[in-house]
Amino acid sequence: MNFRLFFLCILFSFGYGLKAQVLNTDVSHLSFYSENEKLAFTNYLKDSSQIVPLMGIIGNDGKYEPERYQKHIDEIIAKLQEQGVQSKKPKKQVKLIYNSVHDVFFTQYKDQITFSDIFVSGHYNCVSATAIYAIVLEKLGIPYSLKEEPNHVYLMAYPGKENIIMESTSPANGYQMIPLHTKQVMVQQLIEQKIITKNDVAQLGIEGAFHKYFYGNSTVSMSDLISMMYTNEAYFAIQMEEYKKGRIAMEKAYRLVNSKKIEQSLMASIFMELNALDDLSLDYAKTVVKLSKFMDRAGVNRSEIVGEFNRFLQYYLLNKNDKQKYDEIHQIFSKVEDEEALNEINFNFYYEQARMQFNRRRGDLALPLVEEALSYDSASVIGYELLSFCILQQASKPQLTTEGRLAYVNKYLGSYPKLEKEPKIESIILSCYIDFVSTNVHKRRISEAVKYLSLFEDKYDPATHYEIPVQNLVLMYDQLGMYYFKSRQTTKAKRVFQKGLEYVPSAYVLRQKLDILL
Repeated sequence: MNFRLFFLCILFSFGYGLKAQVLNTDVSHLSFYSENEKLAFTNYLKDSSQIVPLMGIIGNDGKYEPERYQKHIDEIIAKLQEQGVQSKKPKKQVKLIYNSVHDVFFTQYKDQITFSDIFVSGHYNCVSATAIYAIVLEKLGIPYSLKEEPNHVYLMAYPGKENIIMESTSPANGYQMIPLHTKQVMVQQLIEQKIITKNDVAQLGIEGAFHKYFYGNSTVSMSDLISMMYTNEAYFAIQMEEYKKGRIAMEKAYRLVNSKKIEQSLMASIFMELNALDDLSLDYAKTVVKLSKFMDRAGVNRSEIVGEFNRFLQYYLLNKNDKQKYDEIHQIFSKVEDEEALNEINFNFYYEQARMQFNRRRGDLALPLVEEALSYDSASVIGYELLSFCILQQASKPQLTTEGRLAYVNKYLGSYPKLEKEPKIESIILSCYIDFVSTNVHKRRISEAVKYLSLFEDKYDPATHYEIPVQNLVLMYDQLGMYYFKSRQTTKAKRVFQKGLEYVPSAYVLRQKLDILL
């Protein structure tokens, strides 16, 4: 399966801010690098105010001190409150907050850092710095919104009113208040480009139109911000070709925010991990199962997921006869969530083992396996065909009496009514009828013999039941015909010989005796 091609398709189809289908991604399926991270993650899911402990653990390879991080933030908030920040007008208020936070926390901008680096070295990036500002504004009760652009995130205080931008990555011009004139020019450009109409502007006003079309669709939440930290961790790992680490981080980002953009990024990370793995390894199988969660998206379809399992089946069962590894692979694929794909995988798993045992003439071992296969696809033609072969193999064992053979077949007919139309099963039953006719003629129980002959003739079709030896059929008609002949019941004898010749026109012994009677 060419996963690299799918990855390229995904990279050129990223969308921003679109809601994706929610997948069944429970925390138990996520991987964490420490108990601290797992605890911080689950605590945040339970209580969204537990922001700092989770941000502080993401990508943190050093000392984890969430209490110290929180204390440091609380101290700057207390200092701002002492300075009367909440009583100031919005622009002065934001300026004071911006400068105070920047002076206390930030020393150098770097792309590849973690939230905890702020409290160790003062290094920051747009995501970590914006998170600090958001926490401070939240505590001070100042309205804000988080804004996302491609490859960038920033904060806007008093959205929909003053729209004061707090740009954390620009210390010289860290906060911006767009003048009304500039907004008017930008809105006019929207009108000229026919993105909005004059009626829209009349209804929304300049401020409303500006906010809706330039910022309205890019607002993100605090969960988005935390998710961005995980996606950043993923991208940095992928750049270092640590694809598994990248995928693990992206899964956590997706668990926090089910957006189309993150979904596509997660699929891309899975494709890259697959391309770097041995395609017959257990890790490869596990990663395919993760990919199966995105079935019917980004070129991933049901037949390809099943096809991946069949590759393992071919190699480990049919080529290597490594039953232990084959079972391990199946255990991994049993976590595929798509019911139709899983049923097909399970059918193939049991069917191929049954076929292998049948070819070894171990119908006793093959039968329970093919029955298990049919429990996943009760309409399978090849499943019923193999079941018929296995029953025939077992029913043909010489230690079985005719009664035992017929009872054995009838047991399966009770469980699988469709077998009644299987030619091989019918041939077993018809062979039993032939034996019963011959046995009853020998014992002079002619009414019983005639009963089984009638049952035989109701079912028998030479073109369908060609596996029945013609010599057995000729012998049956010869024995019954001769009984009638010796009993001076020539009409019945003649009718029996004629019926036998209808089935086997070349039967010389029947032709010879019929000629004598004519």
